[in-house]
Amino acid sequence: MRSLTDIEIFNIWLVVDIVVTVGTAFFARRYFDKNGNGTTDNDELPKLSANIKAPVGEDAGLYDFILASVGPFNLEAFMYATAYGGITVLTCNKVFPGLSSLRSEVGWLLTIYAVFFSDLFLCAFSTNAVHVVTSHMTHFVYYGCGFIPVALYAGPPLPNAWLVPLYIILRLGIHTCFKFYTRPNYPSAWNIVPMYKLSKETGQWEVGSQPGDADDRPAP
Repeated sequence: MRSLTDIEIFNIWLVVDIVVTVGTAFFARRYFDKNGNGTTDNDELPKLSANIKAPVGEDAGLYDFILASVGPFNLEAFMYATAYGGITVLTCNKVFPGLSSLRSEVGWLLTIYAVFFSDLFLCAFSTNAVHVVTSHMTHFVYYGCGFIPVALYAGPPLPNAWLVPLYIILRLGIHTCFKFYTRPNYPSAWNIVPMYKLSKETGQWEVGSQPGDADDRPAP
């Protein structure tokens, strides 16, 4: 590996990444789309946390399922992803730059993947509702925010520094394609959870629509 250039190392990692992702997607599609109809049905959705009870409109506690509008909901998720990415990069700074046997290119790549798996864990568990309710393209932005702190990595700069942002974009694209293939025709939020509206008469939040009231997805 010592004789390889940074471009060659990144190309090798990219090829392995694509092969592993394609192979994983092939088997994951069968697991997620159980009936093979090309649509993510309600019984094929990721599971919401078992801790979720009825939504709380006011005076919510730490573990209550609250009502939230789309804007603040997404903003909070993007901020969480950025924070998780930052924590991961700072942790990597304590390990990879100090390893004399580790090439700087590999240190950068390992940091990118550490951030990706950190945000993968965040999405699936810590912000479980984001994982279930939001679209694949929202996830693209979500993971993209997680990669922003990679700029803080303290490893030696690469001869071709543009490889790092390029690889991040490619990793985002590969993962997004994985999601579109393994969970096809994913439903909109209003087909997954109830939508609420504020009653002008009572001043209370009331159910405005239930999942399935208006399925706007095209037929597979």
